[in-house]
Parts: sequence; C-alpha cells; structure tokens
Amino acid sequence: MNKGHITFLISDMAAGGAQRVASILCSHWAELGHDITLITFEHQDTKSFYDLHPNICYKRLNLLGGSGHALRAISSNLKRVMALKSAYKNNKPDIVISFMPENNVLAILSAIGLSRVPILVSERSDPRYVPAQKMWRILRRITYPFAKTIICQTPRASSFFTYHKQCVILPNPISPPSDASSPPLCTPFISGLGRLGHEKGFDILIEAFAKIKKDFPSHHLIILGEGQERQALEQQIKILNLEGSVHLSGKKSQPFSILRHSGLFVMPSRFEGFPNALCEAMTYGLPVIASDDATQSLSVIRHNENSLVFESENINALAAAMTDILKSPEKAQMLGDNARDIVSELSIEKVCAQWDIMINQCLEHK
Repeated sequence: MNKGHITFLISDMAAGGAQRVASILCSHWAELGHDITLITFEHQDTKSFYDLHPNICYKRLNLLGGSGHALRAISSNLKRVMALKSAYKNNKPDIVISFMPENNVLAILSAIGLSRVPILVSERSDPRYVPAQKMWRILRRITYPFAKTIICQTPRASSFFTYHKQCVILPNPISPPSDASSPPLCTPFISGLGRLGHEKGFDILIEAFAKIKKDFPSHHLIILGEGQERQALEQQIKILNLEGSVHLSGKKSQPFSILRHSGLFVMPSRFEGFPNALCEAMTYGLPVIASDDATQSLSVIRHNENSLVFESENINALAAAMTDILKSPEKAQMLGDNARDIVSELSIEKVCAQWDIMINQCLEHK
C-alpha cells in the first residue's frame, strides 16, 4: 500500500460508536505506516476514551461546545473553519476523512482555496433524520457534491445521496469481547441497550412487554442507558403497572457483562445509523429482535436465520416476535448460534481492508 498523510476529523473522542471506529481506523493506518493526524474540537487536556496508536498526532482545537444562538453559531463555526484551514496548511494531508454531517460540512468548507485534497465524508447516522437542524441539512446538500466520496454504513443511508456519483457502503467493524465464545448464561430477562431518546424506541419495547407479561410472568425487562426520555419512560412503566418488572438500570461501562445473561436482546429503534449494540449482542450468541429501521437493510441481519425483524413502531408485531422466541427455546438457540457468524462477517480485519482499498485508490491518484 502507498503511504501518505491522512487527516481525520471528528468532534471528540469520548465514548461512542463513531469514536470507537475512528480509533480503530486511525490506529490501523498508523500501524501500516501512514502519518495520521487526528483532529477534534475538544479541550487541549482531554484524553481519548479509546486507546490510540502512539504514532498518531492527536490535535485538539479547543473549539467544542454549544453555540447558544444563531450569531454565536456562525461565529463558532467560522472559527472552526479557520482552525481547520490552518491545520490543513500545516499538515499538508494527502487525504481528509471526516465523521458526522456537521463536521463533514466544515471539512469541505475548510478546504476551499487550498490545493485540491480529496475529502472523504462519512455519515454515521440515518441521513433522513440527522442532522435535525434545517440549516445543516441545506449546507450538507450544497457542500457534499464537492466531497470525493460519501461513505455510508448501510444501503438505506446510501440511497439518500442519489445526487453524488461516488457513494460507498462500509459497515462498522465488530470487535468481539474475549468471552464472546462462551455460551450465554440465559436467564428470564429481556434486554435493551442505548441512549434513552425517542429515536431508540424503548417506549415501544415497554408497551410490547406489557402485552406479553401475563404469558411470561417471571420475565423482567432490563434497559441499560441514560437520556432525556428517562422520566417519560418511568411514567410509562408506572401507568402500565410494570414497576418491579421493567428496570431502567442506567449507563454501564461494560453493559454486556450484564446483558449477555439475558434470554433475548431487542433493538426497537425508530432509526439507527448502524446497529452496533445489536451486532455486539449477536457476537454473544444471543437471540435478537430488531426493527426494520434499526437493521437498515443490512445483509448481515437476516430475518428468521440469525434474527427476527419486525416493522418499525408496530407494537403488536414486536410482541408477537418476542412471544415466538420465548415460547420456542429451539428457535432461540438456532437464532443465537447463527448470530455468532457476524463476528467473521464484520471483523475488524475485513472492514479495515475495505477502507484500505479506498485509501490506496486516493493515494494513487493524488
């Protein structure tokens, strides 16, 4: 592979799916001998939540934070553009890769007036809903045609960008924990994992659980995560008389040390960028259920083979799928056994190799 200087832009390196993938890719390329500059808008003293290769130049611009109102937003983002432009001039990258739509817009604007550097922008959520702000959506539509490539995680996300000639699909890599090969210790509880936000659909899961509770009186539902919907979910649990059966257990640093013991994992999301938690549950051999908007037409999620997929926001369909698995241990076992194969389909080595092909093509034509 040709060696080059890759500049990678992401808002921060806190705990999160996009940040995890950024750490994997940057460390992989540094190991291959590329010069890697990782740029964030964090405070100078902030440390990465994820381990980074020692050869990575980790540059924090100290420009993170909310903008407050429109004028301050314009000022803040102009400062970010100028700081990025200065970084490009100093680093002279051969390629710029950016994660998240707002950062992608800034990465493209920052390259205006500089020698042509290929900008690769990556969407990490469902572009139908993110970004929520209309102005960022307009700016994305204006600037993305100037990117060399748009990288999406799913076929559905890719289909949103029909106006761009170069749109590729690269899924997230899955890194199985060291204990993933041991059989799950199934107990009578159903699990969910994610931020307690409307898009995650935990209200749908709680409603579906209420419908099946009389048939499975010993089962509990445990949801790990925090977010702005906690109070509303707690009220829903109270109204449905599920106190003592549904548990909002907060955010855990190692969630699957708990969830791997569940008999069933459910992802009821209204939308997802990439179903990371679902895929991780599958590496443990858990039977899983997910909404069709969570699975995003991913080929590795196969209904009735390694998972059950239900129509998004259809509470009755979710309740039926949960009943199907809980009443059939044989089916649960089959789905869980097949689910483990996702480890090889989305291995770090396989996904990084796909990124390497694209990077090498850019370096050959720089």
